[in-house]
Amino acid sequence: MRSTATKRKLKKWRWHFRGIGKDAAILGVERSHLYRVLTGKRLSPRLLIRYRALRRNHNQTLASIRKLADVITSPPPKSKTV
Repeated sequence: MRSTATKRKLKKWRWHFRGIGKDAAILGVERSHLYRVLTGKRLSPRLLIRYRALRRNHNQTLASIRKLADVITSPPPKSKTV
């Protein structure tokens, strides 16, 4: 007797939009709505503009934090002794 269950190939799961849940909460929309706008299934030019501005500010903030972390964790310069 054959099994009724079908065998499926498992697709590799990967991130499409990392942090979309947090971004949607910040923007005050549902995650699914933001996802549909980003994938082009729904049109919302204003939301797309707000999302891009949010990500740009987020990336700039992360870059400045990384620079500060590099300065803090870098060893002090060696002084020359005469």
